[in-house]
Amino acid sequence: MSIAAGVGSFGVLDIVYFKQAGLSLAAIGLMMLCFNSAVTVAELPFALLFDRHSTKLSLYIGFSIRICAFILFALNWGFSFLLLAQALAGIATAAASGTTTALVLNEVKEQSYKNMSIEKVSLRFFRV
Repeated sequence: MSIAAGVGSFGVLDIVYFKQAGLSLAAIGLMMLCFNSAVTVAELPFALLFDRHSTKLSLYIGFSIRICAFILFALNWGFSFLLLAQALAGIATAAASGTTTALVLNEVKEQSYKNMSIEKVSLRFFRV
């Protein structure tokens, strides 16, 4: 949920940034299309990477790609570089989306198993 809110927030900031950069509404729509297409295409490969190797590796790759995208946004060398930055940001979002959720769920699961004991369960079960 927090990832969706973050991506949505960046979507609004992206539009303001692109308007300030002088892009037309059609060009901004193309930027959004590029971002969403990159997310869609990159989801499965990063899910496979996460399942086969490591959640941290997937996050490191995603964060590294995100830094590259931000550098391209900051340099603003023209429309094609902004389009490339959008694609990189989409790939980075795909790398982090499922991975962060899985990390949080695994951490919650481990903590709940550590805090759970037979005595607590039996007392709760027989309590009226």
